[in-house]
Amino acid sequence: MPELPEVETVRRGLELQVGRFPIGETIVCRSRAVAAPKGDPDGFTAALRGCELASWRRRGKYLVAKLERDGAPAGELGVHLRMTGQFQWLQREERPPCPHTRVRFLSEKHELRFVDVRSFGELWFVPLGTPTEQVITGLTRLGPEPFSDAFNANYLRQRLKGSSRPIKNALLDQALVAGVGNIYADESLFMAGIRPHTPAGSVSAA
Repeated sequence: MPELPEVETVRRGLELQVGRFPIGETIVCRSRAVAAPKGDPDGFTAALRGCELASWRRRGKYLVAKLERDGAPAGELGVHLRMTGQFQWLQREERPPCPHTRVRFLSEKHELRFVDVRSFGELWFVPLGTPTEQVITGLTRLGPEPFSDAFNANYLRQRLKGSSRPIKNALLDQALVAGVGNIYADESLFMAGIRPHTPAGSVSAA
């Protein structure tokens, strides 16, 4: 599964390559990929028609694009890559979509494809005026970003106090710190000289 650094790399690539991308048509190839409006791929395509992908931000492992229509805000597009989700940027009709293509966003000259082999990835349309977290509810459960001021030794000490669960399990908990997965949990514990099965509450600040 992509972790925070990889998702941030995807965000930067989308911002650079796909910024101000006009969506003329959206094709949902697998309705399960659309998490909101749930069970309504036609509503999803209708909501995005004529919108422009204006800018991208990241929160944990989630990507959120601001949508504009005729220069005015028009809601947001949320994406979670899950295990195998990825974007492909192509010239329109450059090559046929592969069997794992879930959603296609088309402009006059280009196409942005969401491809997902395992089919766990999700996309959300957030209507204008609706809080993002109300639609993408997983955002409400995220802890601080690992490079934010809120994530520090005092924060960890308070959150891990008395916890008997393994420290690696704690680091993988997105409610404790957003975006960390197996690779970076393992690497950070190795660098700190802490065994992954050490009870979280016993880890000292020294």
